[in-house]
Amino acid sequence: MQKKLIALAIAGMIAAPAFAQSNVTVYGIIDTFVGVGKAGDAKFSGVANGVLNGPRIGFKGEENLGNGLKAKFVLEQGFNSDDASPASSKEFHRQAWVGLEGGFGFIGLGRQYSPGYYAFRNDAIAAGALDPAAILTGGGLQIDAATDSRWDNSVNYQSKSFGGFSGQLIYSFGSTEADVKAKNPNRNADDKVGLGLNYANGPLNVDYIYVNAGDSAFGDDHKEHYLGAGYDFGGFKLVGSYQTASVDAKDSDVKVYQIGGIIPVGSGNIHVAYGVRNEDAKDSDSRSFGLAYTHNLSKRTIAYVGLNRTTNDDNVGLGALAKANGESSNALGLGIRHAF
Repeated sequence: MQKKLIALAIAGMIAAPAFAQSNVTVYGIIDTFVGVGKAGDAKFSGVANGVLNGPRIGFKGEENLGNGLKAKFVLEQGFNSDDASPASSKEFHRQAWVGLEGGFGFIGLGRQYSPGYYAFRNDAIAAGALDPAAILTGGGLQIDAATDSRWDNSVNYQSKSFGGFSGQLIYSFGSTEADVKAKNPNRNADDKVGLGLNYANGPLNVDYIYVNAGDSAFGDDHKEHYLGAGYDFGGFKLVGSYQTASVDAKDSDVKVYQIGGIIPVGSGNIHVAYGVRNEDAKDSDSRSFGLAYTHNLSKRTIAYVGLNRTTNDDNVGLGALAKANGESSNALGLGIRHAF
């Protein structure tokens, strides 16, 4: 009996460290607001979501494999907090990947963020529903913090930071083999490659992003370049970016540039931003202005109020809450974001 107890104690001592080396975290965000919007005859009034962050629930974990090596995973599903509907027909459509992290950096496999997602670092209103940069990059551009910046079937490498410099290289294999055979004999036609370079040191952040999206929803031979930066002066943070997209099949170039600022006020911040989208196609330009105030109720809960006005040429209809070609889109929202 005594020998059995000793054996069980030894087994427990061996198993306990292995158990302690792994963990799983459940996390999420709920961001919901009541708003009104108008664009010509199109009108909206009611509850919507996603001014600061898209609502989500996720599971993330890691296991210490020893010698500085870790296995990591993320499964993250988005949803609409206004009506509890799924944000996509895909399960875990925001992220679904597994990877290894060590002294070499990180390498992951699955549905992952391309470098374009991190453009939000240089947006003044969190790349949300009322943010000019988010609105003006709609319609298929790959460099924005939205669905088009999450790539399926991808191999993703992210480096460690060296003196403030870091990089990301990602390759997406696009559609499945069966899909490609049905649509295009070139199985690499819709593959994508993305490169992101970042410098972050103290108050300064600089990003350069390149994306070759191949045959995308926006057209054939889709390429984009992005340069963005932000500097925190203490009492004021200035952000801005310039982005170009070229699409050979449409013989059309798109340029998006925006500038904004974040001003701390007591327990909150004032956010202001202005952006312009110019497209070679006739009567397809837009201009967008956003203004918001966020108030920190706690470390995890923020109350906010914000507005956006987007003006459009005759052949384009961008905006928030209500949209119509050739019409100005006006939107106002009041809401709360809670992270857990």
